[in-house]
Amino acid sequence: GVQNVIQFQDGLTGTIALDKGLGQLAITSSIKIVGLGVSNTVIDAGHSLRVFSVASGSGNVEFNNLTIQNGATTGNFGSGSGAGISSQTTGTLTLQNCVVTGNSTTGSHAYGGAIFAKGPVIVTNSTISNNSTAANYTPGGAIAVFSSAVTISNSTLTGNSTAGDFSHAGAVYTQTAGGT
Repeated sequence: GVQNVIQFQDGLTGTIALDKGLGQLAITSSIKIVGLGVSNTVIDAGHSLRVFSVASGSGNVEFNNLTIQNGATTGNFGSGSGAGISSQTTGTLTLQNCVVTGNSTTGSHAYGGAIFAKGPVIVTNSTISNNSTAANYTPGGAIAVFSSAVTISNSTLTGNSTAGDFSHAGAVYTQTAGGT
């Protein structure tokens, strides 16, 4: 299918503060979102909601040259997984030249403090830092991926953590598939 593209206009820089009353940013089809650099395009949930929710069947989703920060979820199981990005699609989730930081889940079985994905994840030239899960059975402080592979190259994962009983993999947790 055709991939939609959102390209931030030159000069349109700064922090986009999400409003809890309006909810998370919903993605329902294949899309590429291109910012103007990690310092110039910052999407901030203010520790009050998830940043991006990618619906099942959306296809491939790509983020380039932006920061996704301060997402927070409190729900249990799938409703709380992935405070920065929760991707329910089996399409590929790609992050290039991005920063994903300060995201956290606090619900039981809420996997992936920053990113939860059901499809493959590719991270290139990016920093994923200071993300966390904080309840029981919450693996993947930074990234949790189910039934697909994770590929990370030329990137930094630092300061990510898990807490709670049966929580592990402070940086990356994968189930049933490999990673590189």
